[in-house]
Amino acid sequence: MRRRRGPSPAAEPHLMQHLRATVWGPAEFVGLPPRWLVAEGIIVGILGVGAIIGTTLFGAWTGRPSLADGEAGLVCAAAVALYLSFVGAGRALVGVAVLLGACLALQAP
Repeated sequence: MRRRRGPSPAAEPHLMQHLRATVWGPAEFVGLPPRWLVAEGIIVGILGVGAIIGTTLFGAWTGRPSLADGEAGLVCAAAVALYLSFVGAGRALVGVAVLLGACLALQAP
């Protein structure tokens, strides 16, 4: 006899709900987000982009290759991802923020 592998049919709705909550986090709600959440997102985005580009410009201005090559920008992108993780953002948002931050850090020089 073959045994069925995987969760039982009764556990599947709970499993999908858990996976959806893990991936999307609090972003899974209906309607417009509160204004304070939009403002916080814009502020974090502006500060993250400013930190990544600012470290690159400062490194190019002072002649420090570790700052101008984008390593410090990668650290700033990781700091933004760490902040998003602590705030409780979903994994999809954290992943997109890390990917875009790393691309910006490596393209800034």
